[in-house]
Amino acid sequence: MSNATIVKVTVDTPCTMTVSSVSEAQGQFGPQIRLEGTDGNGLVTVFEKLERADEQLRRAGLDRQSVVGKTITLHKENVTSNGKTFPALRISVVGGSSAPAKSNGAAKQPISIGNAPWEQEETGAPPKAMAATTTDKLAEKFALYDRCFTYAYQCAKGAGITDQQAIASMAATIFIQASR
Repeated sequence: MSNATIVKVTVDTPCTMTVSSVSEAQGQFGPQIRLEGTDGNGLVTVFEKLERADEQLRRAGLDRQSVVGKTITLHKENVTSNGKTFPALRISVVGGSSAPAKSNGAAKQPISIGNAPWEQEETGAPPKAMAATTTDKLAEKFALYDRCFTYAYQCAKGAGITDQQAIASMAATIFIQASR
């Protein structure tokens, strides 16, 4: 995509795009993934560290081939580890869950709030954790937190909240409620 805008995803600058192609590129600091597609303004290209992007695609239930044609949101959140804070990449699917939900017989109807899809019980209760369908509980928890963070981010964006700690707190609260 020769006329594509290169988007640098940061904590303050997420990117929602429909992916048309995925390839590898060599960056200044090592191998990168090149995601090309369209956003609301036209053609875009996003470069991210290869290993981190592949990991986040897996957490979203995707890989380099299956992400093509999907609309995804790439965003970063500040993570503190060993006393250092760094931006961690997060990828989530827009408009549908990438993980299959196990039916427990309760009447549920899919709804969409902003760009975050959720299943909501007819009582209007907060989102519930999806039933386990695999033995990889940790991956399921990461996927659930990713959905909770996306939901919190969209709510904060709609309310004009830009405080990163407030958004992280909202995501944690939603995650705790969804995990019960």
